Amino acid sequence: MVKRIESIGVSTLYVLLFIGSQIAANVLAMSVIWLWCSLQNNLIDISRSILDIISNNALFLSIFGNLLFLCTIFVIQRKKQIVINFKMDVNSLSCSYFKWALFSIICFSLMWNGIFAAFPALQSIPVMDTMVQGNWLVYILAIYVFAPITEELCFREIILPKLLQNLSTISAIIISATLFASVHLMTGSFITVLFAFIGGVIFAACYSLTKSLTATIIVHIAGNLCEFVWYLITQTSITIQLIILVAVSCGTLFLLWILIKEVVKG
Repeated sequence: MVKRIESIGVSTLYVLLFIGSQIAANVLAMSVIWLWCSLQNNLIDISRSILDIISNNALFLSIFGNLLFLCTIFVIQRKKQIVINFKMDVNSLSCSYFKWALFSIICFSLMWNGIFAAFPALQSIPVMDTMVQGNWLVYILAIYVFAPITEELCFREIILPKLLQNLSTISAIIISATLFASVHLMTGSFITVLFAFIGGVIFAACYSLTKSLTATIIVHIAGNLCEFVWYLITQTSITIQLIILVAVSCGTLFLLWILIKEVVKG
């Protein structure tokens, strides 16, 4: 029992480190703005400038926060407090577990993005509009590169193995998915948190079955890319959208059942 609590406690600390990196990025940005406004003798506009820079550069700050986290993890690893396998495990991509996880996240993400498209009020932010109207390069780097790599490194390569040492596979997957979802509380949307939890279950199941960071990163990237795929689907007729939504919804239920069955069996 003590080791179980310790595993959960250490895992929570890594989550706080991840969140702290994002907060540190915002604090540093606010400090730079404050210093700049002070030098310009324009203290009146400081608060407004801080809010503007954070709202207009949220994705850039997210990238910066991820870089801070990666640097911190690198330092921790250098001190041999954790062991991380950065080796590209290409062989894991040919196993059936990876394929089930990949198909599961694709169907689930398409289904969820279809629901978001049908009920726009559920979204915390207009995601695709940010890419189309804003800086698409920053968006791609933040959503399709840094987020999958950093989140999989934190929640699957570091946290999940620690939980698996002292907990059952199902318990470890649920706890790691819960911790992963908790990070998305910053979006202010319960629906987004639920989406992150189910996605976290799929990512954790993929890692527990393949033991490959490479596989889970690719699955994560595929899941994120589905929002762009659904954005293209929305350019078609409503009938086609409904047919696709029903198909991927059925596929999600079937594939999740297979994936969970494999986890329990393994």
